[in-house]
Amino acid sequence: VSKTDSLPWLLLLNLSNIFPILIVAILVWAFKREEYEDIDRNGKTIINYQITFIIIYISFLMILTLFPLLMMIPRFRLGNLGAGEFILMFPIGLIITNLILVILNVIRSIKNKNSVFYPAFKFIK
Repeated sequence: VSKTDSLPWLLLLNLSNIFPILIVAILVWAFKREEYEDIDRNGKTIINYQITFIIIYISFLMILTLFPLLMMIPRFRLGNLGAGEFILMFPIGLIITNLILVILNVIRSIKNKNSVFYPAFKFIK
């Protein structure tokens, strides 16, 4: 089996990170990992990244519930950003980072290289 046969599946795996909906990556990985070695390897990386991204985003939402408490602290600042600006910038930064990683890894897949997503905890080895 050549690498070009698995390319559409690798692209689908990488593009599933645009909106980290874990089910797409899990389905592609589960059904194609036996057939293609690179799908198995890259699928694990992508699923680990998606789980990590979801954990970070949920953690942010939990911190967001503390936002009213942060506003009660006089002069709460992070560099030049106040609490409100920081709270708004964090998810935007996550989304931009995610999009950059997706674009870079689509290019890596086309060049027959492994996907690289950071940060990612290894839930699936």
